[in-house]
Amino acid sequence: METYKTLKWNIYNGIGHLVLNQPPANAMTKLFFVEFNQLTSRLPAMKELRGMIIYGQGRHFSSGADINELSDSISENSKMNNKGVITYCPANMHHNLESMRIIGSMAIPVVAAISGVCLGSAFELALFCHFRISTGNAVLGLPESTYGLMPGLGGIQQLRKITAKATAMDLVFKGSTFCGKNAFDFGVVDRIVKKDHLLDSAVRLAEIASKDFRYYNKKEYLHQLDRNT
Repeated sequence: METYKTLKWNIYNGIGHLVLNQPPANAMTKLFFVEFNQLTSRLPAMKELRGMIIYGQGRHFSSGADINELSDSISENSKMNNKGVITYCPANMHHNLESMRIIGSMAIPVVAAISGVCLGSAFELALFCHFRISTGNAVLGLPESTYGLMPGLGGIQQLRKITAKATAMDLVFKGSTFCGKNAFDFGVVDRIVKKDHLLDSAVRLAEIASKDFRYYNKKEYLHQLDRNT
């Protein structure tokens, strides 16, 4: 086990467990992103990893970026360009995005196990994972537009790859939240499972996909998960 303040990292039988560990909401604070960036930069070199799952400590996956810190960051980093348009230039945003991309480019299966709320930056993290398993009553979404912002960590692009363009744009522009069952209907979530089976299913899927992940046959891996559930 490696020691962090905002997350936990363990490897069990070749499967890495990345736990967002600031309950109850597991908000993604500035410190979280510092530690998250430190960990993700080391992941590709961990040869013992066969697969990986990401989930939140306790009831929720994560409420996303800390709103108070985000508001302060906007105030500190907003600038007016020569056309009189105010632009937001967040500090370290490119480092955070690079960490998301590392997750998405891992040569091993990465599974997001979603329960409770999974919003904003947290939902963007889940979108970069290769698989998403969720409880039916989980609450997902990109609510940035309701704060006058847009998702800044690749969520728009990832959502567009996963679901229909019209659906993706509707979810982004309205900033509305939706349940896990609706996420499954949108194609955003791969499977709906009961809360008691969530982590076991995530580990099982990571193990199934790890056997020949270089072929990345998503449908077949999910079929095998269904047969073994």
